[in-house]
Amino acid sequence: MLYKPDWEETKQRFVAWWAGEVIDRVAMSVSAPNGRPRRHVPVPDDPFRVHGDPEYLVEAWDANFAATYYAAEAFPCSYLLIGYAFLGTPVTYEPHTIWMEQIIDDYERDMPAFDTDNPGWQTVTDVVRTLFEAGRDKWVVELPTVIDPTDQLSGLRGTQNLCTDIVDRPETVAKALDYLTGVWFRAYAELGDILQASQLGSTGWLPLWSPGLSTTVQCDFSCMISEAMFRRFVIPGLQTRARWLDNCLYHLDGPGAVQHLDALLEVPEIKGIQWVPGAGQPPCIEWTQLLGRIQDAGKLLHISIEPGHLQRALTDLRPEGLFLVTSCNSVEEADDLVRMARKMTSSRRARR
Repeated sequence: MLYKPDWEETKQRFVAWWAGEVIDRVAMSVSAPNGRPRRHVPVPDDPFRVHGDPEYLVEAWDANFAATYYAAEAFPCSYLLIGYAFLGTPVTYEPHTIWMEQIIDDYERDMPAFDTDNPGWQTVTDVVRTLFEAGRDKWVVELPTVIDPTDQLSGLRGTQNLCTDIVDRPETVAKALDYLTGVWFRAYAELGDILQASQLGSTGWLPLWSPGLSTTVQCDFSCMISEAMFRRFVIPGLQTRARWLDNCLYHLDGPGAVQHLDALLEVPEIKGIQWVPGAGQPPCIEWTQLLGRIQDAGKLLHISIEPGHLQRALTDLRPEGLFLVTSCNSVEEADDLVRMARKMTSSRRARR
C-alpha cells in the first residue's frame, strides 16, 4: 500500500489483536505529519459535497494521506458519514456532521422503506465505488456509517417522542426496532458485497481492520433510558448484529452510558469496548477503574490517549487486547512512541 508500506505486517497485528494476543508490543495507532507539504484542496461551500462528492473526497483523502505518517497499526482510512443518507429520507448536512430529520408521526404510515434506487443510497454507493477505484493500493475504504437502529429511530421519530413511546407504546417501538434492524442488515450486506468483492477485509468508522466484515456498533440514545429499558430494547438487536459481524466493538460514549456497561459486558458477541469520556470529562487514562472492569471481563479495550500518557497506559493496563490511539508532531516522535511501547510491553510481560 503506497501510504502504508508495512500493510501486510499490520494486518497480522490486527488479527492478533482481535484474538486478544500480543506479538511483541501492545496494539496501537500512531499518526504524525510526515514532513511533506500538504496539498491544498479547497473545501466546498456546499456541505453536501463535503460528504457526498466523490471527486472532492478522492482529492481530500489523497492530500491528507500523502502528508501523513502511519506508524504501528495506523493506516490511511477516513470517516464516511454519508452512510447516514442511505434511506433516502431528509438529512441535514453540516461541514463536520450529518443528522437525520424527524419524519415519523405515525409508525404505520411513516416508517421509511429501504429502496436501493433512492438518491441517498445511490450517493452512498457511488462514493464507496469511486473511493475504492481511485485509492486502489493507496488507502482502505471504510464501510460507511449506517446509523444503528435505536439511534436511527431516535432521529426519525425525535428523541423526546421516542422516550415517551418506550413508556406508552413499548410494543410499537419494539416492532419498529425489529424492522430497522432488518434494514441495517440489508444495507451492511450490500455495502460489504461492494467492498469485499475488491478489498480484502473491512473496517468501520473506527479504523480497525478485520479480515472479515466488521464495524463498531453503538447506541447514543442509551443515555436517555434505564438499564432495564436498555436490556429490553437495545441488547437483543446489538447481540443479533454483533453475531452477524465477524468482529465487533461497542462505542461507549460518556458517563451517561456507563450504567449499561454490565449489560454490554455480558454479550459474548461484542468483542470489546471503545471508551470515550465525552466533552468536559477527564481524559481516558483517568478512568482506570472503568477500564479495568472492561479488561477484567475479558473484553478488548480501545482508547485514545495523549502521547504523554503512553507510559501510564502501559503501566496501568494489560497489553493483551489493548488498543491505544494517539498522534504526535513528527515521524521521529511517532517512532519513539512505538519503541517505548515495545520495550514496556516486553518488560511487563517478562515480569509475570
